[in-house]
Amino acid sequence: MNCDFQILSDNEFGYIGQCACCREFNFAYKNLLITFTEEHLFHFYDFLIGNQDNPNFLFDTPHGKSHVYRSPVENLFLTFNVDELKELSQLFNEVQLVLEARKIVDL
Repeated sequence: MNCDFQILSDNEFGYIGQCACCREFNFAYKNLLITFTEEHLFHFYDFLIGNQDNPNFLFDTPHGKSHVYRSPVENLFLTFNVDELKELSQLFNEVQLVLEARKIVDL
């Protein structure tokens, strides 16, 4: 089966897109690719952005990252710097606009 995949937002480092068949979202950023349902995609975003000022997530790493997030996988952490979090926020904001526009058009 050949399904259409639509990029909803992108920049030079990644994209957020959706598969027309399964309706899952791909979040790709630098060397990270995670698939989500719509609900989980925005829970992920809320978690990242909601904790960007939380001191429990701030830790300067040797490679210039300042935000360290524990994943559900015991030994996997996601690291970002402030500029990367801004880029991610822009991606997610654009996706939210596209999805809202779709809802209006589908009414």
